[in-house]
Amino acid sequence: SQKLDVLLIQEPSITAYQTHVNHSAWRLYHPTVESDSVRYRSLIYVNRKLSTSSHRQVRCNHPDLTAIKVWTADSQILIFSVYIPPVPMHTPDGASAEATLSAIHDTIQNVTRDDSKAFSLILAGDFNRHHPAWGSNHIQPRFIEDAAELINFFQGHGLQSCLRRGIATFWSLSHPGRNSTIDQTVTNRPDLLIKCHLYHDNYGSDHRGTYSEWYLHTRRNLTTKPRKAYDRADWEKIGKEILDVFEQPGELDSAEALDTVVERLTRTSANAVNKHTPDLRPSPYSKRWFTADLKDQQNEVNRLRRKWQESCAETGRADPRTMAMFEDMRQARRAWTRTIEKAKTSHWKQFLDEAGEGKLWKAATYIKPRDSWGCIPALKVGDVELVDNVEKAQAFMDSFFLSMASAQEEAPAHAPTEIRWHPISEIEIYRSLRAAKGTTAPGEDGLPTLIWKRLWKYLGNIITRIFTSSIELGYHPQRWRSARI
Repeated sequence: SQKLDVLLIQEPSITAYQTHVNHSAWRLYHPTVESDSVRYRSLIYVNRKLSTSSHRQVRCNHPDLTAIKVWTADSQILIFSVYIPPVPMHTPDGASAEATLSAIHDTIQNVTRDDSKAFSLILAGDFNRHHPAWGSNHIQPRFIEDAAELINFFQGHGLQSCLRRGIATFWSLSHPGRNSTIDQTVTNRPDLLIKCHLYHDNYGSDHRGTYSEWYLHTRRNLTTKPRKAYDRADWEKIGKEILDVFEQPGELDSAEALDTVVERLTRTSANAVNKHTPDLRPSPYSKRWFTADLKDQQNEVNRLRRKWQESCAETGRADPRTMAMFEDMRQARRAWTRTIEKAKTSHWKQFLDEAGEGKLWKAATYIKPRDSWGCIPALKVGDVELVDNVEKAQAFMDSFFLSMASAQEEAPAHAPTEIRWHPISEIEIYRSLRAAKGTTAPGEDGLPTLIWKRLWKYLGNIITRIFTSSIELGYHPQRWRSARI
């Protein structure tokens, strides 16, 4: 699923803590209208690879709708995750889809009212309606009448079904052999659709997921450089290579000479560190306590669950073979759950045992509950709506860091008696370096302070000369004037 960009979920499951599933690789958007229900019936997950400068959530005035707007250089796309409740068998008049469809229509009007860009619509979800336009030919007339509102809405907005007609998306577990097409993906721009079919994985529901590809060009986050495992670096090789490559500087009697030495030292050190420091290997799982054995158990539980569901669809829940499959699945799931609890406990104890400088405070933050933030919403400055991250950052800068007052000339003051200056010593620089935090505030070269701590015995003399010359010249090297915030 990491290769997908957007997930539209209907009737999602909830955790034991009555919350929806969060994942570090996905941003979660839920309906903007609160309801009395414990769980939402429509969600949207957006992959974090998709930049927040190219999408944002759109407000929908209905608890079963979630929508986002994705935009490109010349167009915008409205994507809706839709859930419409089924029609009750005994009171068919009490389940109208009018409120949901009206909320979608109002959302479209509000979004496109003040925007000159061309827009496209994509609606996907559980519509719970039967009609020969997307289902089979053998549908009772009463069910066709229930879908009249949906047909009129599709025609009014020029929406066409993306999934091939007649493909079943729902298999009843209580009525073996019965299936229907009630999950749909529709759009008013079928020319943007590349392909649409059932998703290859049966993830354990009586509904099948729908996979669709679209011809869109959205802005994506830049791929970041892999982090380095400095605890496994060969510092002796790094130090010796820097001394072999780096030429001892001559007299540092000018700002140009000082800038040249600092630039060469930084470039040589960065090359040596990158060469002899392995990349940090992140866990392939979203949870650090998750292991390969747990993944094998999870696959086995999913396999047994799929076998049980297939048996339900073929022979029914009451069949002895189906009941035996259910018991096997339940025992495997119970064993898997207990293994997860043991893995969590073992990982937490190991984390606390190995906690060093700064790790105890991090452990304290893990104990406290944290809110999950999606992304900074669109900001409104005056009559202008800001959606780009650069524009948002500039708005925050202008609000929190006001412009300084213009300088005013002051009468010259009598200079105090100059305090006698003692030359800076190597031991003073080393003490200051040791007191600094090791992994914070790397410069544009990406070299944190811990690198200079580890390389001090090789580069201490050179660093001291640079600091001494900088103070004597009253000049701060150009390379050290910028930092990444």
